[in-house]
Amino acid sequence: LGRVRKAVRSVLTAVLIIFIAAEYQLFFPFPTTSAALPAYFDTLAARTNIRAILDLPFDDPLAQKAALYQQTAHHKPLIGGYVARETTVDPAKLAVLSDAALSMIDPAQARAILNDNGADVVIYHWGLLDKPDVLAHAAALFGPSVYQDEQFAVFEVPLAAKPSTV
Repeated sequence: LGRVRKAVRSVLTAVLIIFIAAEYQLFFPFPTTSAALPAYFDTLAARTNIRAILDLPFDDPLAQKAALYQQTAHHKPLIGGYVARETTVDPAKLAVLSDAALSMIDPAQARAILNDNGADVVIYHWGLLDKPDVLAHAAALFGPSVYQDEQFAVFEVPLAAKPSTV
């Protein structure tokens, strides 16, 4: 009787192991991404002249999750950042800021709008954005990126010569 129980236990254990392995094959190989953040975010943390960061697109939950993770290194306020609930920032204001950073309006006006609203750094997350067009536009607005990789690009907003009229 003891041998039968031991055999049944061994068979059930083997079946359980096979079931668990079959269950995990949906995730094999386990997706991994590096948790390392660029050194730029550490230097940004030490700077006192940065008021807030605008992450675009503002309505992409994955971009906003990346923004919150990056904030763990740079510690600066985010304009419109959220994950589990909607942002308290007026969607119209976010649309104006997004348009200033993404559309082909007058570069001086775009910089003034961003400056007036405290956006000193703009981070473009490539998930939903057209990378070549946005890079060309951002470079025309802000100059060269201070950091860029396959996931996002960071631009610092130069001071505007005059305040916006918006």
